[in-house]
Amino acid sequence: MLRNLWVGLVVAAALVLTGCASGGSGSAAPSSESTATVAAASAFQAMRDSPAAGAFVTAFRPRFPSLAEDRTDSSIRNDVAHICLDDLPRGNQTALSHIPARFEHNGITPDPLTATAILALAQSTVCSSQ
Repeated sequence: MLRNLWVGLVVAAALVLTGCASGGSGSAAPSSESTATVAAASAFQAMRDSPAAGAFVTAFRPRFPSLAEDRTDSSIRNDVAHICLDDLPRGNQTALSHIPARFEHNGITPDPLTATAILALAQSTVCSSQ
C-alpha cells in the first residue's frame, strides 16, 4: 500500500515537472515522449507487481537456488519484468544474451542452458500475462 502511494507520488511529480518544464504557464500538454515514459513506467510497475511475477519468483527460488540466495523478491521481479518488456520484444536471442547479466548474483552467472530455462519460465509465467 505504501509502495503504491510512493509510486503514485513519483508519477504525479513527473507529470507536474513535465508541465513546468514546458516553459509556458503550466497548462501545456505533456510531450508525447514524457507521456510514453510514464506509460512505460506504469506498464513495468504493473508487470513487476503482478501475480504472474509472484508465480515466477515462487518457481525461480527452488529451481535456481544459487541465483536466488540473498535476493529480494522485488529484485527478481524487476529482472523478469525487464526480460518481458525490454528484451523479448527484440527477440529470444536478445533476451538470452541479457539474462546472464540480469540474474548474475554473488559471482554466479547463469550459463546458456540456465539462461534458456529462466527464459522459458519467464515466458510461461510473467511474459504470457501481458
